Amino acid sequence: GRIMAPAEDGPDPRAAQVDDPPPFVKGVKGRKDMHVPKAVWRQHRPRAPRAADHVEGTGSKGGPTSARVINGVLRSLEELAIACPRNLKRWGLASEDEYFEHVRRRDVAKAALDATLRDPSVTADDKHDAAASFSMNHGPAAFNCRRCWLLRGCCVCRMLVSLPARALGPHRIAVYLHHHEFGRGSSTGALVPACLGGDAYIAGLRRDEEALRELCEREDGRVAVLWPGRGAVGVGDLPGVGEEKERNTRGKLHSDLGGGGDAGDDDDDDGDGRRRGWTFIAIDGTWKNARNMLKRLPEDRVVLVSLPPEALRFVRDANAGMDGAMDGASLLAPVRKYAGAPEGRTSTFEACVALLRALGVDEETCKAQLENVKIKVDAVKVQKSMAPVYEKVTGEGDFDET
Repeated sequence: GRIMAPAEDGPDPRAAQVDDPPPFVKGVKGRKDMHVPKAVWRQHRPRAPRAADHVEGTGSKGGPTSARVINGVLRSLEELAIACPRNLKRWGLASEDEYFEHVRRRDVAKAALDATLRDPSVTADDKHDAAASFSMNHGPAAFNCRRCWLLRGCCVCRMLVSLPARALGPHRIAVYLHHHEFGRGSSTGALVPACLGGDAYIAGLRRDEEALRELCEREDGRVAVLWPGRGAVGVGDLPGVGEEKERNTRGKLHSDLGGGGDAGDDDDDDGDGRRRGWTFIAIDGTWKNARNMLKRLPEDRVVLVSLPPEALRFVRDANAGMDGAMDGASLLAPVRKYAGAPEGRTSTFEACVALLRALGVDEETCKAQLENVKIKVDAVKVQKSMAPVYEKVTGEGDFDET
């Protein structure tokens, strides 16, 4: 056989030096034999020194790296990730402590609500009131601006355009909301009080239900509910509406010619010199919820009214002429799912704008109100880190400072 030569005397080249770090060999993906141990990696890639104000358990950008105790409760990494600095800023909260205090109060309120809903001695109206109260205080509106219903750090109130004070004349517009719609960023019900100066009533909330019943009794015969179903009469067929529309048209013409004041008489007043108007109520909710909400209104005190086709056509034509809008589609379509909805579906606020047009409000004023829907849609997109549709809100720098 083959005879190997004896090894030469001297130090073994394979012997590692104790004081020197092991040689760094770049690993190759898929080669387990070339894995670099973590201790070796750290010797060649030491950590950067911590900042003086560094909080233990957080990374270099403030995010959590491990679970830790907050307010006496051990919070998991998943819970801490929700309360990251970016979310706290959008919610308008100063610290994690404030967020977890809200979580504690919400859990207590939810336990109380569950006990109320399970109690057979509690009436249905009381259960509805409890559910509506919980939804308003701890539901989608918990961290939202109470005016535009967007996150506090994404508020667009200063961008909204309000309806001129006398545009509606003696009439008023209110919105009747399902409690699940209250506080939703994609709901246009918030624009009725914010832009049209109307009142908002929450279905099931005892104080709002009582206020709405008092309104129907006080304005007996002068409360109309927007309803595109059977049994509804046209807006123009309501007593005094046609005359008021003609008065608005004459008044605008008189103003355009340099005149001042109202160009009409006051033959239909309420006894103290003011013309009697109608209170129009728009229902904001799913079709199923809207039908149930309609049943809660006193049938003998309200009138169901439908919008004229030309007013709805005006809204669709105005939407089709706007950048980013789809022909025949609601401006709200990019943020609401209208699965199986008929063509021409309009949102609650778009229906209110169509009502303005039916009451004789000029086209430019109505189009300015439709811009509010575009602002809201873009804000919802941006706060979800999505691209805006109408380019009214292009980034977080457009939002109000909270």
